[in-house]
Amino acid sequence: MSLPNYTNPLDPNAPPRSLNAIPVRKDTKLSAGIKGILIALVLFTSLFVVWVTLQVFGPSYNPPDLSNYVHLETLNGKALNLDDPDQRIIMVGDLHGMIHSLDNLLDKLDYNPSHDRLIHLGDITSKGPHSNELLSRFARFNTTGVRGNNDQKVIEWYSWFSWVKTHRGGAKWLRALFEENLTPKDAEKMGLWKSLKYKYPKDWEWGGDHFTIAKDMAPEDFHYLASLPIVLYLPTLHTFMVHAGLLPIDPQHSIHGHNQPLAHLPKKPKLRKDGKNIEAVRIAQELSILTDIPGNREPFIKLNMRDVHDGVPVRKGPAKHDDNSPWSELWNDVIKRCKGFDAEGRKELPCYPFTVVYSHASSRGLDLKRWSKGLDTGCVNGDGLTALILHGGPATESVPPSDSYLLKGDDDDDDDQRDEMVRFGENRRARLVTVPCPIPPEIDPEID
Repeated sequence: MSLPNYTNPLDPNAPPRSLNAIPVRKDTKLSAGIKGILIALVLFTSLFVVWVTLQVFGPSYNPPDLSNYVHLETLNGKALNLDDPDQRIIMVGDLHGMIHSLDNLLDKLDYNPSHDRLIHLGDITSKGPHSNELLSRFARFNTTGVRGNNDQKVIEWYSWFSWVKTHRGGAKWLRALFEENLTPKDAEKMGLWKSLKYKYPKDWEWGGDHFTIAKDMAPEDFHYLASLPIVLYLPTLHTFMVHAGLLPIDPQHSIHGHNQPLAHLPKKPKLRKDGKNIEAVRIAQELSILTDIPGNREPFIKLNMRDVHDGVPVRKGPAKHDDNSPWSELWNDVIKRCKGFDAEGRKELPCYPFTVVYSHASSRGLDLKRWSKGLDTGCVNGDGLTALILHGGPATESVPPSDSYLLKGDDDDDDDQRDEMVRFGENRRARLVTVPCPIPPEIDPEID
């Protein structure tokens, strides 16, 4: 039997294969009609996907996240420079644009920026008469501080303006509304710019205080405000600074539960037997309350919390809930149980005490407890502006003999002469100084 002719494809002398020898199936070709149908189906499917996306996720004019949160900033010992006896840390509560009252306070303290560090506790804007002026000053000197709930609203309005300007015609649309003092709803009713329906949250107030401050704010002032953290941590003082408050435990679980960060030592770093890394372990445990306690992971709570009700942090409890308790009471009830890493008592916790300094709750006034310091004394309401001053130099055990922190003075002393030493941390003292504040001409009672 003879074999069929075979041409080796690698043989250089082999003749080229004829294209005619390659069979072609003519029935695989698509007609023009079928191609048109397929293209139409593809276009229809694409349009349907776009339509479904718009229905589910909203129109393209819905803004992105505008919060610009900075969750934590740490101020180390070198920055504080508390080894210098001339160094002072000056902490102040809500300022709300009360720049002249701040000047009066700093004049009374003989403030010197070369060896004094001013730290504000948020809400430097809104309510008061000079918010933009105060913000510009703090931005110019990059003043240390945290953001408050009112500052957050200003940040979000400015971010919204910036987002609108990224759209074609957005800057012109905003400028027209500003110049004519119109709201988007006004413009829509008048038939203007119907295609530019930029969305913003329904609970935002167009033309309100936060809106106006953001509208008039310089870019460098926004960058400063948006750079402020929600929490400022000072590890050498074992102190947190926050506008509204922090939780020491998850109040919905047992204080000794395995999920409570103060009920056990952190996994890393492990405490050495010789105890030489005790500071590192303390810092790790203190920071863990920010990540391991659900409420402390929520920016809104840290910016707005005042009370705890049925184990839940609340901004304002209903009037009928007379069992609401200030979060600072929970804080001190827990922190006073911290008896060191070798604590063994049933009511003790294996942790060391640490402090939180806050503001926000002007209705409670100066709220000084052993491990928490509330400094909002209602300056914008015509009350006072209070500073808590911590001096540098060696820590001292010479502290007031009792836990009574009422401001003391002679009967003929004015409010601006109030001056008292209080315990701060484990072995330091701090000085309190308050100046009176004039009542601003206009205060919006609806602004919280």
